[in-house]
Parts: sequence; C-alpha cells; structure tokens
Amino acid sequence: MQMEKILEIIRSRGIEITDDSEVDKKDIKTLKDLLDAGINCLFSSHPRAAFIIAAKTIYKQYHHNEQPGQKVNIIGPYEIETDLQNLGVTGVGFVDDPKGKRWYMPQVGGLIINKNCFIGSGVRICRGSIEDTIIGDGVQVAINSSIGHNCKIGAGTFIGSNVSINGGARIGNNCYIGSGSTIKNKVWLADDITVG
Repeated sequence: MQMEKILEIIRSRGIEITDDSEVDKKDIKTLKDLLDAGINCLFSSHPRAAFIIAAKTIYKQYHHNEQPGQKVNIIGPYEIETDLQNLGVTGVGFVDDPKGKRWYMPQVGGLIINKNCFIGSGVRICRGSIEDTIIGDGVQVAINSSIGHNCKIGAGTFIGSNVSINGGARIGNNCYIGSGSTIKNKVWLADDITVG
C-alpha cells in the first residue's frame, strides 16, 4: 500500500520507475536533473533505491518546513497527558542501494487519533511514512510507550506502560498489550488478543 501511494505521487509528476540501468551512468541526482535532461522515466538497476531518491526529492520540495505535530489530526474528545511535540514525530525508514549507501525514507504520512482516547505522559507516536498512523476509538496508551510509523491500533485496545510497537504493526480491536511488551515490525494481531 505504501509503495502504491508514493508511486502514484511520483507518476502524477510524469516520472516512471523501471528496472533498467541505462541512465545510471549519467549525472542525475534529482528529479530536476532528470526532467532537465528530457528524461521522463527514472531508470535504475535498483528500483527501490531509485524510488527512495525520488520520494526524498518530492518530500524536500513539498514538506521542507514541516515539524512534528503539523500532520496530527485529533478527533476527540480525548485526554492527552504527553507533550504534543511527542505526537507525529518522525520515524526511521531507509533502504540500502547496491553500492551500500543508505538512503533515508521521508516520512510524509500523518497521525490520526480518534475519539475517546487516553494518551499517557511520555508517550511518543510517529507519523506514517506514506500512510497515516491510526489510533482507533477508545484506545488507552499508558506512560512512556512508543508507537512506530504506519501502525494501526484498533478500537478499545489498551497499551500498558513502556510498550514498544514497531513500525507497520497492526493491533486489532479490544486487545491488551501488557507493560514492557514489544511488538515487532509489521506484526499483525487479530481482535481480542492479550500480549504480556
């Protein structure tokens, strides 16, 4: 889903990404170089790295003044004890190209906190990389927990203190995540699950 959304953004600007190394040898570092060279297709022997470079350029052009909290939508009513600067913070995403260079993946998604949520003191919630991070209705998050980018937390779920939910995890409705638990990247939990 993330790939589809950012590819849609890239393609809407007339750029295609293909698996071909023909243009790799040219001095093309930005979308501007690409378009100035009259090329409307981004060729690469490593399409994922090309995708990240294109995304990073688009991010700089359209989101360069963005700060944490600017893409946060709190539907409410709610109770939030944490500093608002802890909501919508930037997560970490990257990809290594074939030469070993690590490219940072821009985090351009938002954060949606639905109604009747409780967010405890010291909680940090990352905004999404492309898709939004979503906290469902009636979710309770206890102190010092961390929720990574692109997570979806189902309605009525309780998250204890010092819990770490890593990027891309999906937690179903009415789950109980006990204090000190860790949910790894991209793990999906069904409804009514207890962890810890």
